[in-house]
Amino acid sequence: MSEVAECAPLYLTVEEAAAYAGIGIGAMRDYVASADPPPLLMVGSKRYIQRAGLARYLEDKQTWHYKASDGK
Repeated sequence: MSEVAECAPLYLTVEEAAAYAGIGIGAMRDYVASADPPPLLMVGSKRYIQRAGLARYLEDKQTWHYKASDGK
């Protein structure tokens, strides 16, 4: 019998994605319901957020960005 290595799931529930991102569930639900949602997988009426695309999506939604100490 082959063994499947335990690893992080590719997709997260809305609740898991909120916890992973460190934001509230309501905020994550708002992002998912928006006209520009994070990368999603729909299974019936369930929505699963792609783990790999979530950080990139939230970085694009930031209203400010860090600057390097050398001003670049």
